[in-house]
This record gives sequence, C-alpha cells and structure tokens, in this order.
Amino acid sequence: MANTKRNEYTLSFTGMFGVGKSTMIARLAGKKGPDENGDWRFPNGRATLVESVVLPTTTLADRDKVKITARDTMGMERQGNLSRQHYQRTDGVVCVYSEKDGLSAAMLKSTYICDAERATAGRALLFLVANKDDDNNSEELEARMENEFKSYSFAQKFTVSATNRNDPRLENALKQMAQLMHARRTANRPVMPPDPPIDLDRDEEPQGRKSCC
Repeated sequence: MANTKRNEYTLSFTGMFGVGKSTMIARLAGKKGPDENGDWRFPNGRATLVESVVLPTTTLADRDKVKITARDTMGMERQGNLSRQHYQRTDGVVCVYSEKDGLSAAMLKSTYICDAERATAGRALLFLVANKDDDNNSEELEARMENEFKSYSFAQKFTVSATNRNDPRLENALKQMAQLMHARRTANRPVMPPDPPIDLDRDEEPQGRKSCC
C-alpha cells in the first residue's frame, strides 16, 4: 500500500548496479559534491550507500509542498533481483539506466521493470530515467529512449546528467515526478486495496496478480 499521508511520497529507485542511482539520490538530498572520485555525498559526509533519505521539501506548481523519501537499493541488485520489500508502500518507481551502457537498458527490460510492476501491481507510477553522458545529444538520446522502451507504460521519461551540478534536469525531473504522484493521489478515484502480506519464504506471486513477463 502506498503512503496515505496526503503530501508524503516514497520513490523507490531501481536498475543495474553502477548506473547512478545513489549519486542521484545524494545530489537531490544535499548537493554536496562531486568529490575527487566523482562521487556525491550527503551533507554530514556519509557515503551514498543508504537505505532511504528524506529529500528537501518540493514545492509544486499549485504551491502545495510535498515531502519525498528516496529509497536506494543499497547494492542489493548485485546479489540478484530486488526483494518486494524494496517496493512496499512506494508511490513511484524510478527505473534508471546509463545511456553509455547497453546492458543496463537490457537489464531494465528483462528484470527490473517487470519486478517493479509485479511488486506494486499498479499502485505506483513508473518513471524512466536515462543517465546521460554530457557529450551526447539529448534529442538523439530521447528518440532512442522512446523507440527502445515504446512497449512499456511509464508516467514520464527523463534524461538527466547525475554528476553535472550545472544541469538542472535532475531537479526538474524530481519536481515533475512529485507533481504526477500528487495529482494521482488527489484525483477522485476509488481507494486502492492494501498490498497482501508478503511471505518472504515463498517465490510465488500473490493471488490476483499477474506477472508482466
């Protein structure tokens, strides 16, 4: 079940290891970096490997203020598929790939998007984010993204540069995600039923859910 407090939302990031998920979260949380290794760090100096972090308040177009918690994978993707607990009570899933790593896009399509759809069963919006190389043309990348992921249903697609602090597209993307999650929650729609309990000892899908794969 997604968060029920009107102006509080959770974003779960997913994707292959090394595509920039932790860097994006750290930058959005504190904007301290990059250091000599190109890594971003939280204001208190902690490394980027954390379970979740509350981001600074986002002000929407209608002046509503929302609080977003970003949930990182903490490297779990290196051990195999992410557990369903990663997606519990999430309002949006940020599917990230690197435009210079073809395998990361292939893994999104073969594994991570499917896992997120099964775990959330339509209760969360899915967003696609391409982490780009600053030397590459954004329009060409967006065209390739549209073609490569045309069979998937995303609420919105974004191209960002996670390490370029002078490029505001990451912050703008977060604001658009917040706007879409807020609009979805405040729309007149029936209340979603809660997620069924998760049995961590079983691999089967909960009754009533269908795999997207």
